[in-house]
Amino acid sequence: MAHATKPCDFVPCRGADETFDEAECNKLADWVATGRITNVKHRRAGYPENKDFATFKFKVTKWHKRSSAVSPELIFTVGWCENPQELPDDTSGLFLFYGSTTPLSTGGNRYLHFRRVPEKSSD
Repeated sequence: MAHATKPCDFVPCRGADETFDEAECNKLADWVATGRITNVKHRRAGYPENKDFATFKFKVTKWHKRSSAVSPELIFTVGWCENPQELPDDTSGLFLFYGSTTPLSTGGNRYLHFRRVPEKSSD
């Protein structure tokens, strides 16, 4: 079977079973922070990519692992092999980002993985 696009060589933060590995991600990340996703500009590509190459801003509200080389406001662009994780439809609330200080091949900011931070219940 021929692929429409080249497969990626390395997907960070994945364990041997291809699921998210938090310990591995913490080890690979130069910085880890909680914050909000804002200024989303969607760039949806149709077949064969079928991907949203969105550009967005991540505003840090709390550092968990800090690098002095990282600004508290970062602009990211979803890519194919670099920054491959797409934004969810709902970007409200807080997100935890694992990032790298190594720039993308295009010169932009690099994230390894992100996930929504569950809201605390008010019970």
